[in-house]
Formats: sequence, C-alpha cells, structure tokens
Amino acid sequence: IHRAKAYFASEQIGQAMVDINKSLQLDPNNVETYLLLADVYYALGDQDNIASTLNKAVEINSLDARPLVKLAELNLLQQNYNLAFAYVDKALGLASYNPKAYFVKGMCYMVSKQDTVNALRNFQLASEQDANFYDPVEQISRIYAVQQPPYAMDYLRKAQQQFPDIPTPRYELAMYLQSHGEPEEALAHYDTTT
Repeated sequence: IHRAKAYFASEQIGQAMVDINKSLQLDPNNVETYLLLADVYYALGDQDNIASTLNKAVEINSLDARPLVKLAELNLLQQNYNLAFAYVDKALGLASYNPKAYFVKGMCYMVSKQDTVNALRNFQLASEQDANFYDPVEQISRIYAVQQPPYAMDYLRKAQQQFPDIPTPRYELAMYLQSHGEPEEALAHYDTTT
C-alpha cells in the first residue's frame, strides 16, 4: 500500500492499481487500501466506484471517520447536500477533532445554503484544529474580503505569513489590495507569486 501511494503521488495510476489489487488480495479488510482506491477513482472521475469503495471502508470499520468525510465530500460534489451533511455530522460524532470534516461542513454551508456565518464557524474550527491546513484559511479570507473588508487585510496578511510557501495567499492579498486602491503594494505582492 505504501508503494501504491507513492505511485499514485507520482501519477502512475496503472502501477498504483496493481499494488492496490495486490494489497486487497493480501488483506481485503484494510481501510487504508480502500481510502487510496477511492482517491484513485476520484482521479479517474469514476464517482460510482468512489461511493461503493468508501461504503466498503465504512462496513469494515464503522468507527473510522475518514471514509465518512470522503463520502460527505463526494455528496457535496454531486450536490446531494442532505447526504453530505449527514455523513459529515456522523464523522464528527465519531471524533470531534477532525479538521477535514469541519472544512467539508463549512463548504456544505457555503454551497448549499449560502450560510457564511455557519461556514465561517466551521472553517475557523478546521483552521484552529490544524494550523497547517490552508484550505479553510483561504475560504475565511474570501468571506472576509466580501463581507468584512476591515478584517480582510489583516487576515490575508496573516495567511501570507502563516503559509509562506503557498503562492495563493500572496495572490489573494495582491488582488485585494488592487481592488481597494493600493496598486503599488499590490504589484509588490504580485511579483512574489511567480
């Protein structure tokens, strides 16, 4: 399974599948293998097999929140919002420390209900639980940029400092500065994103 993960990371899907199948022959009840297989199916755009693979992982270990979070993501993608909320709530019922689950729940609120208050609350929980998780920070900065401009600048600067190796925070800050009448400072930040 470790070799399959390495193949998958280097986009050698065929080789990854060979090792995944070998892993399933050796241990057909390994949740890790099914989680990786679901990721492979996602990369291939095979949504039907993603769901059946993740459901198999849940059958194997109903106390593992990871396949439930992935099922929530899949249902969010498929616009099955009630199912997405149900899966993410079940995952959080198993483990309240779950930054990915809070992020997915925040996205559910954003996409299905345009509820930025609850989305923001969940993105902040995700960010507090994992300071290295950039996705919720990005969503928070976007909400602030639209709804609370006075806080946006501070938050975008903080995101840039917190994630210096990711160009997106610098780019978002540059765009914000440009749209708020600070073209000189915006150019300085654009120059650092390349």
